[in-house]
Amino acid sequence: MLKGVGDIIAYRDASIWTKKVIDKVRIMFNKDLELETQKEYFRIDAIGYTTKWEEEKQIAEHRKKYERIKMYPLHNWKLKVAYEHENSDGWSDELCKLCHITADLKVISSYYGSNKDDIEKTLKYYIERLDSEGTMRRAEGQWLFVFGPRKNSGDLFKAFTLDDDMNVIPLEAIKMPFLSSNS
Repeated sequence: MLKGVGDIIAYRDASIWTKKVIDKVRIMFNKDLELETQKEYFRIDAIGYTTKWEEEKQIAEHRKKYERIKMYPLHNWKLKVAYEHENSDGWSDELCKLCHITADLKVISSYYGSNKDDIEKTLKYYIERLDSEGTMRRAEGQWLFVFGPRKNSGDLFKAFTLDDDMNVIPLEAIKMPFLSSNS
């Protein structure tokens, strides 16, 4: 990987070196393994997690003091909720992304157009397609899908979840009277 003085200088600068390494890895993935690549793809709109930061900090301090081992506290956290919001009709990308995330609850919120029945059909289609390839079962956790009306298309929010067999289960629809065009 190192080829000359420029690479040695890059190695000493963390930001330059990181970019260089990631670029080389992406080239290897693409050319040698024939994989598509992305950088920073799994960014999630919002997460909720629990942490054991204070406990891990005490363990690291104890090891440093009594065992003379310098270490950083372990970032020991558990992802409880992963939330994605999509303002366009292209929420299937968010669905696939969350399939690869391990969280107790994965939530997608988006919108439906004038025909609110189409959103359930669309959701079922996406789930069946992803489940047929095993994608839906890659990461543990429950699912919640919430679809609100687009402007001027009503006041009814529709919500769904999935059972253990990946069947789409409608939840009780919720009316939001402040959205109604009659108010």
